[in-house]
Amino acid sequence: MFLIDLLQKAVSPRSLKCEESDPLVSLEEEEDVQQIMSSRESRSTFVPSYKSLTGAFDGVMMSGPSASINGFVFFAGLPLSENFVIMNQIAMQPKRGGGSGAMMPDMMLGGRMPFYTFMANYNAMSKSSQNARSPADMEPNYTLLGRVDSQGQVQTMFLKPFARQSHLRLLGAFPNANPQFAHYEAELDVKLGDSKNCLTASLDNLEYTYTQRIDNKLFGGVRLGYTISSGAFTNGFSFRYSPRPFQSFFLKINEDQAAFSLGSMVSIDKSTKIATEFDVKAENYETSAGVGYQRSFKQYQINSSIRTSGEVKSMFSYSIPGFAKLKLFLGGNVFQEDFKCGFSLNLGMGDD
Repeated sequence: MFLIDLLQKAVSPRSLKCEESDPLVSLEEEEDVQQIMSSRESRSTFVPSYKSLTGAFDGVMMSGPSASINGFVFFAGLPLSENFVIMNQIAMQPKRGGGSGAMMPDMMLGGRMPFYTFMANYNAMSKSSQNARSPADMEPNYTLLGRVDSQGQVQTMFLKPFARQSHLRLLGAFPNANPQFAHYEAELDVKLGDSKNCLTASLDNLEYTYTQRIDNKLFGGVRLGYTISSGAFTNGFSFRYSPRPFQSFFLKINEDQAAFSLGSMVSIDKSTKIATEFDVKAENYETSAGVGYQRSFKQYQINSSIRTSGEVKSMFSYSIPGFAKLKLFLGGNVFQEDFKCGFSLNLGMGDD
């Protein structure tokens, strides 16, 4: 997933709209897209993808790897033209101490070499997009992305939107010079009426997701997966019910992990959201609960979450639109006395 997340960060904001259902979208980007699209759902035929069905909720709860920073990340983007952007990223992870829980020794950045990544993004804009009246109406004819890092890993991606809310994505990843370790993936995402269908295939895995717009308040989705080498099947279900514009309820079921979660999210006002989540793992009868808080302003955002397992996360983001974005992160587990902190600085584009 680290490979995929880095590729997605190279996508420019105007190509994000057509990739709303793309699994490369990070949680924070999922939330931004979901906020934009949720205002249109009651009066349009928009159907979210299976992965973005709970994207805004996961963002408030700070779920997933993109909701934490370990060490230092510097990101600089340079647009060479309206369609072509190059990006450079330097990341340094902390030198871990002896597990004492002391924060300052763990954050010493000595002992590990910086990790450098070069990325390039090209959007071939169609004539209709060039004459668009607003950025929201701009959709590229196709998008090309490339990534190479200091460890010799190379990744490429081709994205072709062929209809509103539909696209074809081809991905190739080469971790080293040995072609036996290469990873190839193809994804076809198609919207049909009030449903969205997505088929993803690689050399060893097949996955199909289906999302149905039941009405303006209720959406449901199903995920089916198959691993060719082991012959194992996986499946899951997800539902989102919004009785009011400011209130939503979520249900996620993972049959292969014998787990399910219930969640709710309410908007106190235009800038404040509060979410709650209750998880159950049937295999060992393990339960946990959590609360998430998010407050957004014009230039900064505060996001915090706490769980009964002892996990605590907090992130502060400050941005100058179109120029820079700074993130400060602090988190860990209070029961295990394991803490980590980090910060990231993004220059040149002002977004992730």
